[in-house]
Amino acid sequence: MQTATQFWDKTADRYAKMPIRDVEAYEYTLERTRSYLAKTDRVLELGCGTGSTALLLAGSVAGITASDISPKMIEIGREKAEKEGVANARFLAAGVFDEAIDDGPYDAVRAFNRIQLIDDTDAAMRRIHALLKPGGTFISKTPCLR
Repeated sequence: MQTATQFWDKTADRYAKMPIRDVEAYEYTLERTRSYLAKTDRVLELGCGTGSTALLLAGSVAGITASDISPKMIEIGREKAEKEGVANARFLAAGVFDEAIDDGPYDAVRAFNRIQLIDDTDAAMRRIHALLKPGGTFISKTPCLR
């Protein structure tokens, strides 16, 4: 059986080429997300895919750590950051429970369309809370599928 990491690694190149389906909604979400962030913020993104959104948000914050369980997605994100000259974005192959993202606390944690994919949602929410500074912001846009 194929793991989630294997699935996303296999899908990464095709995923990177997919156009945004609803550009207007995507731009609205970006602006709304920016409204919760400050130029001094350190942000963690969980499930960054190929890093497109992290790179767009990088100019609005001090630094962003973009993480994904797929090393191939992370490789593509790093290539994009280098090509675009974005120096304050760091890409890590890691999931919500991995120690690689433990260099917080973060001012904000962002997880879009990811929480519903985690088996133990309660543990994931506790982990996210632990990664945030006191008074930090968790920004999520997640469908309720269960």
